[in-house]
Amino acid sequence: MASRPGIGGQVRFLGSVDQPALASYLSLAAVCVVPSYSESFGLVALEAAACGTPVVAARVGGLPTIVKDGLTGFTLVSHEPAQYAERIGRLLADDELRLCFSRRSRLVATQFTWENTVDRLVAEYTSHSQPVLRPAVAG
Repeated sequence: MASRPGIGGQVRFLGSVDQPALASYLSLAAVCVVPSYSESFGLVALEAAACGTPVVAARVGGLPTIVKDGLTGFTLVSHEPAQYAERIGRLLADDELRLCFSRRSRLVATQFTWENTVDRLVAEYTSHSQPVLRPAVAG
């Protein structure tokens, strides 16, 4: 796949890696690209954010919850490669912007602890709960 565009010497496909290795690779990356057409949550984007790696992602599913456009990375409505290339190029060319996104990404990632997630889920369910109906007492 990488040999077609002539970048075979610069790209290595690793397959499955363990969590510590994944965190190391994500921390070393200058940018993480998630061009999904559908995404339920965006775990890859969250893992990258936790490692301080800015994300360029499609504006689908849960990705905008993690990738705050212009604050922690970029989200795109379009799937045009040229638009992704422009945003990736902007991040690669601007160390200050990349560092700013990196710091903010880590802050966003801290909001997604198990405790916070459960608290938000319980609050959401509670907000939609129906009142308990009791039988009327005659007489």
